[in-house]
Amino acid sequence: AGRYAASRTACEECGEGTYSVSKGLSQCIPCPHPLSAERGSVTCAVCKADYYLLGSEDPVDIFAFPTKHCKLCPPHADCSAPGTTLETLGVPPGFWRASKLTTELHKCVASAHCSGSGGTAVAERSRRLLAASGASGDLGSGE
Repeated sequence: AGRYAASRTACEECGEGTYSVSKGLSQCIPCPHPLSAERGSVTCAVCKADYYLLGSEDPVDIFAFPTKHCKLCPPHADCSAPGTTLETLGVPPGFWRASKLTTELHKCVASAHCSGSGGTAVAERSRRLLAASGASGDLGSGE
């Protein structure tokens, strides 16, 4: 499994984004949208690029309900690698998020002080800079 019969005598691993559930298939099966798979997989249990996994870590559940678990990447976030999860959403420099459990990215008040890590320290620093500037507004809560 996770391989296909490239010839009568040799099997090869399925490529990224495809899978094989049984031996002897003549080709690998493409993952259904919006799923992907690592090379040599027997199922599609990660979200493809530009999507992130929300919720279940059960491969059977993810495969059965792909649109329930794979969500379109939020604005400004980086989901360029297949297998991105809510916790691993990429936060680019100049943005932050309140915790690893939120999809909302905020533009930094002082981008030179915002690395894109999305942690509590970044949020607190942005709050202080905002307060010092005399502006007001909610920057979200820390982790």
